Formats: sequence, structure tokens, C-alpha cells
Amino acid sequence: MLIKIHPTLTSKVLMHLGQMSHSDAVVIANNTFFVDRFERDDLAEETYIMIRTEETQAHANALLRKGLARPDDNEGVGG
Repeated sequence: MLIKIHPTLTSKVLMHLGQMSHSDAVVIANNTFFVDRFERDDLAEETYIMIRTEETQAHANALLRKGLARPDDNEGVGG
């Protein structure tokens, strides 16, 4: 048993998070996110792992990318 770890973060999920490489992405999404198939399919191409939560509030989703963000690196920020 993992003590003080949210049940959503199972040992299998933690294993996948540990195996992620630099710039890999993880999506943490509620059930409403998985209704829009086209949005999900487009995002799935660039996502290492998708975690579904039991959150019911709309737009309660997050996309996290593993890597280093430097203050002087403006590539992809603001166009």
C-alpha cells in the first residue's frame, strides 16, 4: 500500500511516470474530457500517459510535460 498517495496514482501509474522521457506529456482528465473523441485522439498522439479522474466539474483537466523550462527560452511562448 502506498501511504499518503492519492488512489488515482496507483503503482502502475507511478511506474509509467518514472519511465517518461524529457518532453513526454501526461494528461490528467475528468470523464467529460473523454467524451470529445476528436480532441482526445489529437492529444493522444503526443501523450505518453492519460489518467482519468472521477472529477465531475467541466474543464478540470491538465496537460503536464516533463522537461526544463528556462526563462530565456522563448520558443513556443507567445508565438
